[in-house]
Amino acid sequence: MPPDVQADATLADELHGTLLSELGARAIYGDLARRCKDPELTRLLELLREEQDEQVRELCEVMRALGLRPPQSSARRRVLAWLLAAARPVVGQRLVLRLCAQAADRAARSHATFQHCLREMDHEAGASLCGRMSERRRRHAFSLEAWVQNA
Repeated sequence: MPPDVQADATLADELHGTLLSELGARAIYGDLARRCKDPELTRLLELLREEQDEQVRELCEVMRALGLRPPQSSARRRVLAWLLAAARPVVGQRLVLRLCAQAADRAARSHATFQHCLREMDHEAGASLCGRMSERRRRHAFSLEAWVQNA
């Protein structure tokens, strides 16, 4: 493990936590898309699910470049996503989409922070990937929030 990351266990923990969030987002988008009756929302959720595959792949790439071992899956996040999607008829689609939008916004901010940290560590390739991931998650948050406001 490179000394900068080894010395900063907090960064490693934050990257790990964010990856778990990204795995959860990938799971919930897929679960919601399968249960959704609105074809436009289904298409959006399927697109977000596909982009989450890229998000997870890129974050794992950054973590490996820093000498970390990213998990490839999370059974807990998978189960929680399924439960949230299954609760949609009870708690309402709006609430579920709002939770997803808020999670996407938090992830976007985390990636922006990682971009700054990695740039300070002179890890420009990782910083660039984190910048792209931040922008992607901002788009997710914006798209989901539009459905919350207009549904």
